[in-house]
Amino acid sequence: MCLQGIPSLTSTGTLTIEIQDENDNPPEFVLSQYTATVPENANVGTEVVKVLATSRDIGLNAEMAYTITAGNNNMKFVIDKSEGRHVSSLLFRTVSFPLGISVTVNMACINLIWFAIFLKGVIRVANDLDREVTSVYFLTVMATDLSDSPLSSTTYITINITDVNDNRPFFSQASYRLTLLEDTPTSEVIYQVVC
Repeated sequence: MCLQGIPSLTSTGTLTIEIQDENDNPPEFVLSQYTATVPENANVGTEVVKVLATSRDIGLNAEMAYTITAGNNNMKFVIDKSEGRHVSSLLFRTVSFPLGISVTVNMACINLIWFAIFLKGVIRVANDLDREVTSVYFLTVMATDLSDSPLSSTTYITINITDVNDNRPFFSQASYRLTLLEDTPTSEVIYQVVC
């Protein structure tokens, strides 16, 4: 039924349609591989490299949490989840570093990795390094969005540890004893000491 009055009247209104973002775009790292160099005497907390992942989504679907997933066996790592909204207080504990830096430690993984990621993808030294033990690290870093149905992606980081003069020379023996003839020429090599 259609009512048509005389005179014909109209009315207008505003209809707002909000399109909600679906988490359909995985994080994308700016680089697929990163390379960095750090001296073996770098202090704990020293910045090594910054990784960055973005998403074409918005809101929580575009906010990232970074984790080191592989590459530093038998060491510890620290991940700052201060931006995250899904942190379990049972698995994480806040730890303070020099220079007033506080991070949240994943207690389940405390003995795995030497590097820390916190402050939005910055990888920092988290423990003493020794180039004579390990001269290069190959890390895998994962970025995961904070959606209720998260998507993730990975990147790879090569960290070269440069040498510093931190090992004193030592002799192969504690003492040396030689027997010489009294008429041995002064320019003759009588023994070579290895250091």
